[in-house]
Amino acid sequence: MAFCPLLSCDLILFERENSIAEIKVYGIEITERADVFSIVGWDSGLPLANLTEEVWSRWKTVLETHSRYESVKVRKNRAILEIHLKEVPVLGVVQIENDIYELGEGFQLISKNDLRSKWLPILTGDFRIQKDKLEGANFFSLWKQASGFREDFPDLWSRLSEIESRKDGDIFMYMHHPHRLKVNMGSFISSKQGRKLYAALAFMEAENKKAEFLDLRGDDGFYY
Repeated sequence: MAFCPLLSCDLILFERENSIAEIKVYGIEITERADVFSIVGWDSGLPLANLTEEVWSRWKTVLETHSRYESVKVRKNRAILEIHLKEVPVLGVVQIENDIYELGEGFQLISKNDLRSKWLPILTGDFRIQKDKLEGANFFSLWKQASGFREDFPDLWSRLSEIESRKDGDIFMYMHHPHRLKVNMGSFISSKQGRKLYAALAFMEAENKKAEFLDLRGDDGFYY
């Protein structure tokens, strides 16, 4: 039977009660557990005995200042360290020169060249960034038009990989489903243009017609 002095036994029991045996991360959807550890600078291969209150208290501050999270709660629940996160919703994706940015509310930049919301089409054009925000009248106009198209034609929206605003004023949509198709929407993405695109795609699919380019600038659509 093992024996230890009373004071030593109390110290061992205290250390066991206060040690962390597991880390659980809640609330992540587009980021991953490994991303959280990378942000706070924790090597998951290290013994959890190294995880002191001073260390994990600092994690909260680091995560709160990260652009991907809008709320953070870190707490110890018995032997489990719980990290509760709420991610900033990604509302859009934009490409400026060779860089890709994810955007949140108010066109605030969430990420740069770390695309996680791959289900969203990329907006491209002559845009610029000022003080960590996207600016430019042509961007705001394209954003508004794209948002209206998403609300009116959600099934078509899910087929898009890119929406491009060109210097000559024309707007192009690039579709990835059911096959790759480049569409000239004209100078404005209106509900009328959306209905024309819907009808043209329905006709092409019903007639098993395949094309690489669809021009919707006139009254009738042309494909080739």
